[in-house]
Amino acid sequence: MEAIIQYILIIPGLYLLFYSAYWLYSIIAGISFKAQKPVFSNQTLPEILVVLPAYKPGNIFLEVLKKLNSAIEGQSMKVMVLLQEARPEIVEGVKDYESFFIYEQSFSHHEGNSYHHALQFITKSIGVLKENGLTNPSHVMILDKDNLIDEKFFKLLNADLLQRYDIIQSRRVPLNAEGHIAFFDNVSEQLNDIMFRAAKAQHKSLIEISGSGALIRTRHFIHGIDNLDPKAPGYDKNFMVQMLCNEDQITSTYLPFLKVYEEKTTEQTAYNPQRVRWFGEQYYNALYSGKALFSAAITKKSWAPLDYLISLWRPPRSVQVMSLPLLASIELIYFFITRSWIAGWAVFTPSLLMTGLSILVFLKHIGQLIKGLQNLLHLPALAWSNFFNAIQSVKKENQGKFIHTEHKM
Repeated sequence: MEAIIQYILIIPGLYLLFYSAYWLYSIIAGISFKAQKPVFSNQTLPEILVVLPAYKPGNIFLEVLKKLNSAIEGQSMKVMVLLQEARPEIVEGVKDYESFFIYEQSFSHHEGNSYHHALQFITKSIGVLKENGLTNPSHVMILDKDNLIDEKFFKLLNADLLQRYDIIQSRRVPLNAEGHIAFFDNVSEQLNDIMFRAAKAQHKSLIEISGSGALIRTRHFIHGIDNLDPKAPGYDKNFMVQMLCNEDQITSTYLPFLKVYEEKTTEQTAYNPQRVRWFGEQYYNALYSGKALFSAAITKKSWAPLDYLISLWRPPRSVQVMSLPLLASIELIYFFITRSWIAGWAVFTPSLLMTGLSILVFLKHIGQLIKGLQNLLHLPALAWSNFFNAIQSVKKENQGKFIHTEHKM
């Protein structure tokens, strides 16, 4: 009986042990990353096309366009706005920007992922505009409908950076962080910045893009979007799969001084659908793109596809944080009673220590240690919610569709 228990526990034990070590390593590597320092410049940049696929945009969208228009002043930038099911007053407000390429379309009635349809409409439109000599961008950048771009954004870029890198990821900064849900949403974003952007830049792997705020070389953007898996939820993780499996010599960096401000989720009713979409992106690609990523790592003799596959298979972090204290307590109690380890050797206790150290180092690094402790009591409910969100995310009913997040602004 004891052998059966050990066999049952050793697999999840090793899984959590590996990802606790992975978490700790990524935090250390991410904190060690020295991003290029910002250099304020008034030089003219190569043309960049900023695209805004705005589904049911709220009142903040007009402020988004105002900020963007100010940020691109004096530069050879172009802006494409794709309005989807927008209110009449929003449509009228957008028309004030006569230099923008403005389209009105609806994709919700099409079968499959409506966001994929919107993005592929954008790539086709870019092709038409290029044929007509109206745009020829070096890079394309997606902005979400609630993203307020820093007015110094393009002044902190320079032509050399755009020449050197195919992907440049900016940092998304919260407009609001009130309440425990917004706090954890913000912390999660910063954790992603350190683990999946700064850390990957540190060890020369392909950084993970956010859904918005990434400048992507135009030919890679078009190729990646046009080859998205139609059943994949969301977009950015399957886009990463396309880059890693079908493109060669992609160069990338993370520049945290380039800032895009965004609204953070504050209500559970909006948080759950958002997490279902995010977990769906992660685990769909882990399950269905795993073979392609593994093959790409071998055929290209590249670490990056395998590195990305490892990051996709990670457990929900809140679930990891809340489950390890319980599992480690059971493991230690069993050891003190029997003088033997329940899984054959200690796995949950060292996992807990490494995860706990990762969290402490991370929260101290971002200056949120006290606030993190103050919000700790809210974490169990959030972890429980995320556990079911992760299960919900891989159901067939959520494949091939985009779950939109409702915002207040």
